[in-house]
Amino acid sequence: MAERICAVLLWTVSRDSGREGDLRTYRRALDLLWDSQADEKSDRAEAAELRGVIEGLEELSRGDESVGAAAYARQAAVGLHTGLGLIVAQNPSAAIQSSSVARNFAFRLGRRTGTDDLLTREDEAQAADVALLSGAGDGDEASAAADRLRRVSAGIGGDYLAVAMAEYGDEADEPRVGRDQGQDRDECRQDPDPEPVPVPVGTVGRLLAGEGAGRYVLVERLPGEAGESGGYLIQTALDPALEKNSVGEWVEDPRTVRSHFEERGWVVEWGTGG
Repeated sequence: MAERICAVLLWTVSRDSGREGDLRTYRRALDLLWDSQADEKSDRAEAAELRGVIEGLEELSRGDESVGAAAYARQAAVGLHTGLGLIVAQNPSAAIQSSSVARNFAFRLGRRTGTDDLLTREDEAQAADVALLSGAGDGDEASAAADRLRRVSAGIGGDYLAVAMAEYGDEADEPRVGRDQGQDRDECRQDPDPEPVPVPVGTVGRLLAGEGAGRYVLVERLPGEAGESGGYLIQTALDPALEKNSVGEWVEDPRTVRSHFEERGWVVEWGTGG
């Protein structure tokens, strides 16, 4: 998934002089995601280090003010960061989040550029990913399947890049941050999947983007009377134990939980409670 959306990220970064080191970081992160042995301790340590570096790079540190191609580059960086989290924590929720980020990338880019089939292509590609990898064995067979998958993904990523370049190829002298291009910013600041992944209940996550990025979040279902739900408490804090500067808000049902997340543009890496 990261291979498909990262072509726009690499292209955008390459247009900025002096960011050769950032390009190397993103490329190394992408290579690590494809490493079939990336569950080893040394690889997990490198993935954790790369995640920290990426958090300090322009795409994530700039926040939701990115516009134009930079807005999509930022979303791709979030996807790359989330994918590395799968290596670090071996947590399946990271795979779900990576899928959601890639689908949102395709949906938003397609809507912005009038290329209506991008989300359909991404869905088809993800289904093909699962089919290919689940049918592969171990060792050389798994490595060959991964190589084939990367080539196919790179081809689709090239198509995504062509769409982005057609839309944003002449923006080199335009501001990458600003209030006058709100449409592009709004396209990528939220994570409103067309079919939203249910928000996990009872799992601590870290806000990667949106209002209060960097804080931790937990959704809890509250007990009600006579078997009825008492609603949900959405709690955020500065630490994964939810003790520092903790703020809570009650909402009624799962639909309003999702709305709460979408309205704040939250992109969450779940299972990071330490």
